[in-house]
Amino acid sequence: MSSLMIAIHAVLIKSAHEYVDNSSIKLAYWTNLGSAVMILPFIIFTGEVQKLMAPRLSEEWEVFVIGSAITGLFGFLLCMAGLLSIKVTSPVTHMFSSAARSVIQTVLGVMVFNDIITNNRAMSISVITIGTLYYTWIKSSGGPPRGAVTLPPTPTTDRDVEKQALAGSDSKA
Repeated sequence: MSSLMIAIHAVLIKSAHEYVDNSSIKLAYWTNLGSAVMILPFIIFTGEVQKLMAPRLSEEWEVFVIGSAITGLFGFLLCMAGLLSIKVTSPVTHMFSSAARSVIQTVLGVMVFNDIITNNRAMSISVITIGTLYYTWIKSSGGPPRGAVTLPPTPTTDRDVEKQALAGSDSKA
């Protein structure tokens, strides 16, 4: 179910770029703002507001604030990486790269934290790795597989804010 939701999310993100002038920064802003608004009721109904309002002068509070800032920064960078990946490739390619990234994260978990690889996890890692390698091989071989239907390119106007900003900075140099 989570893979289905992630795939739907990738397709929606690809189609949402046109509503924010093809700007990944604007799209990251709106997706993060939407996430913050959607999580707010859970914070209120679970009593977290009272816990946050209590004065905290201990070392725990410092660790919480610093940890939140660091995870927020890396969360934003991961969000930008995902949005840019979808923007410059396709939702399908993004899904394969996300799956490959999860394999790398699992391997790092084993190496750094001594996580255990069960037979099911090993099988999943194998399937993801073989599928990603096959997809990459097909994409790099130069064309669609035999019998695949090719569609004409969709006419678009280039309203890519990041590309225009880079073009503007190149002309000044």
